[in-house]
Amino acid sequence: MFAIIENATSRIVSISSMVRYTMTQANGMTVATEPETATAVYTAEDDAFWPLKDTVPGDKTYRVVTVPGVPSGVPMDALSYQDGILVADLEKLREAKLSEMSQSCRAAIVAGCEVTLADGSKEHFSLEETDQINLTAAATAVAQGAAGYPYHADGQLCRLYPAADIGAIATAATTHKLFHTTYCNHVMTWVRRAETVEELAAITYGADLPDDLRVNMEEVLENAKAV
Repeated sequence: MFAIIENATSRIVSISSMVRYTMTQANGMTVATEPETATAVYTAEDDAFWPLKDTVPGDKTYRVVTVPGVPSGVPMDALSYQDGILVADLEKLREAKLSEMSQSCRAAIVAGCEVTLADGSKEHFSLEETDQINLTAAATAVAQGAAGYPYHADGQLCRLYPAADIGAIATAATTHKLFHTTYCNHVMTWVRRAETVEELAAITYGADLPDDLRVNMEEVLENAKAV
């Protein structure tokens, strides 16, 4: 296993199972060569050439190191090269994991939810930011007395939904968003208090929370029903 490291910053930019050393000839052709004469290294995983020597002043240059393996579940940005091995930086991993949880939460929210309508049929409604704004307008209109409001399910034409259905859609959307924002808050707390690389790497969005966080989340959601 090989790691490509940026010389100026020691940042790992690529991890490859195989590298090919290359040089550029005077005629512009790039050919394979030995490490001693190489001007770049090619990684098939990235389909990229990484310059190994200052062929152009100011260009970034890189070095290749051999490593015995890569820590499982750790993003490249959270790895560093120390004493011949790749090690995970706990705080960098924590930062990356927090970003991952935030992105996963947003994706789960905008994916939307399925709603059972008054006639017993089920339709799915996405919840992109614009959808949430439009649904708020619809819910406000029926709350003010409108008998219905034009809206549309995923992949369907816009149609007039009766007030009861608009209410059901809005309630389901609110419940869906509340669940994920509350879960995200709790899983981020879990990430922040994790003490080992192994624990952090094992945390995934949707995983069962530790007992104390699970109980607290259940209490928050139950109390929200009474509001």
